[in-house]
Order: sequence, then structure tokens, then C-alpha cells
Amino acid sequence: MKKGLCLLLAACTIFAHSKGAKCGLVFYYDDRGVLHITNAAPRLVPRDKKTPIKAIPLTRIKRIWHLIMDASRATGLDPLLLASLVIVESMGDPHAVSHKGAKGLTQLMPETARELGVNPEDPRENLMGGAWYLRSLLERFNGDLILALAAYNAGPGVVSKVGTIPHYSETSRYVRQVLITWKQLQLNYAIQ
Repeated sequence: MKKGLCLLLAACTIFAHSKGAKCGLVFYYDDRGVLHITNAAPRLVPRDKKTPIKAIPLTRIKRIWHLIMDASRATGLDPLLLASLVIVESMGDPHAVSHKGAKGLTQLMPETARELGVNPEDPRENLMGGAWYLRSLLERFNGDLILALAAYNAGPGVVSKVGTIPHYSETSRYVRQVLITWKQLQLNYAIQ
């Protein structure tokens, strides 16, 4: 019986993680590394309600959590990392526009959005596009998250040229803010 159950779970896992699978099951690991299989989408819940995080728009993030989880599942990126990127880029505002013309939750530049084939004004497409863009930068920089984040902010050409975080105060601050926000979310919130 145990062998059959293990084979069934293995088959479901392979099927659920295959590209384009729509089986209605959600597979995720909790903060203890335990695999969960459910038909309900994971939720972002506080670890300790006594530890509020200041300046993080959690109400906005909770409203788009399903989009973050969809992008996370599609790209394999940590949903809390994606939430951190969204917080730093747009404070969770899907209508945000930067002074340089970047748009939406992940602040995609119009040219980048065109290259990704997404509408930067559509929150779902914007988030999916930003997640795939970050995934591609991680691949380009051999999994180095710091360089990938620097490239997300300053452009991959600049980061490739200098081989490190460019000496732009905005980029250094950006990388630091995303990493700090990600750590705050990891310490204070769990995915259930």
C-alpha cells in the first residue's frame, strides 16, 4: 500500500510540476520543508501577530497574493521574493508609473514588456512578466541573486560589463531593499 501511495504521489508531483499542468492540486513546501498537497491555494499568514512590519503594504500584497503564487509556480521563484520585488518596485500598486516610464507591479519598462510579450498595465501579465524577467536574469548570472537584482534595476548590459553591482546609489539601495524586505517577510510570514 505504501509503495502504491508513493508512486501515486510521485506521478502527481511530476504531472503537477510539468509545464502547463492544470490538475487543480497545489504542491508547496512549508517553512519546515514539509511537502503539502492540497486543492486550496496557499495563503500568506503572520507568524506572530505581535510583530508588525512597518512600511510594507501587506493589504495590497494580500489582494494580489494569488497572482504572486501563480507567477511563483510558473517560474519556480520564491513567492516571498516576488512579493519583496513588488513591494520595492511599486508598493503593490498595479497603477504605479515611475518617472522613467516603468509601469505596474513589477515596474516593467515598455521595451522590456514588449520583449516579454506582456501588457505592463495588466497586473497578472505584469507580475508574470516581471517574474520571468527575474528568472532569466538569474539564469544569465548563474543564480547570483544580487547580480540578478542589480540587473533588474540597472539593466543586464551594465551588470555584465562591470561584473558586480554598478556604482549607482539607486541600484545599491534597490538590491539592499529587496533583500531586507524578503528577509522581513521570511521572518514574519509563512505560506500555508
